[in-house]
Amino acid sequence: MGATGAVELCPLHADITRPGDSTPSTSEPFVVRGASTAWLCTYPPPRPRADGSTSDRTPTAPVAAVRPDAIVGLLNDLAAAGPELQCLAYAGDDYAYVLQYPTGDDVIVELSPSCALARSHDQLRTITALRPLLGRA
Repeated sequence: MGATGAVELCPLHADITRPGDSTPSTSEPFVVRGASTAWLCTYPPPRPRADGSTSDRTPTAPVAAVRPDAIVGLLNDLAAAGPELQCLAYAGDDYAYVLQYPTGDDVIVELSPSCALARSHDQLRTITALRPLLGRA
């Protein structure tokens, strides 16, 4: 998918499964190599509304990674998550990568900073450094 309609390629935040719904896994690889594009979707924290409710976590426009192969490599280098999952209170952004392949397949990798976990196809990996996964030094 090109830049047109790119926001629609990000899953709705409500559709992202919480990490506790998955199991730690040592299956290799975590994601398949050969992605042609890696879109980073960012979900800002909900904002309070005047009526006391909070806004939805609508994704911002996704950003294409300069080197999708590097992102796939970083994701595959993540260690398997241990059996004990502990999440912290977190008021920051959540993230997801949409990896697109020449075959037309898409793979979603959810990044949960509050739990320091990455999730793909019910596999969990531990995030030790978030900034490189976000393309930041």
